[in-house]
This record gives sequence, structure tokens and C-alpha cells, in this order.
Amino acid sequence: MERSRPMAVAQSQLRARAVTDRDAIASFLRSDRLYAVYALGDLDGPRRRHATWGIAYDTAGRPTALAEHHEGLVPQPLFLMGDP
Repeated sequence: MERSRPMAVAQSQLRARAVTDRDAIASFLRSDRLYAVYALGDLDGPRRRHATWGIAYDTAGRPTALAEHHEGLVPQPLFLMGDP
């Protein structure tokens, strides 16, 4: 039987958290309106209550990536934007 060894994991320079602040979400999405048009529509649309948002921040506290998970539709859309 093979022994399991611990995996090496690089320290992340990003911190992610759930967000509900519409202005913070909109500000990030507006940095690339054409790409984010679908997600921008979810900010004020009738299905807004079904969307959950998260933003990743760099060490200086600047937003670098955003995720939106939309429940209530099948399949459940996942929108991602920002640096990988």
C-alpha cells in the first residue's frame, strides 16, 4: 500500500469573500461591460435574489476577480471574471 504524502501548497496572495454590496459588484463588472453584460443584468433584474456574488482581493485590498452563482435556473449558471 502506498503511503500518502502531504501536498505542497503555495501560499495564496488573494483573499475571497462573499459580497452583497451592489455598488462594489457593479464597479468591478463595469471594468469590462461587454464581457459582463449578462452579470450586469442580474444586478437589477427580477432574478436578483437568486444570485450570490464573491470577490477576490489582492494583498493591497484591490478587487481582482469576481464570481456570480445563480440559483433557480437549470442548469445553474456560474459567471467568472478577472485574473485567473
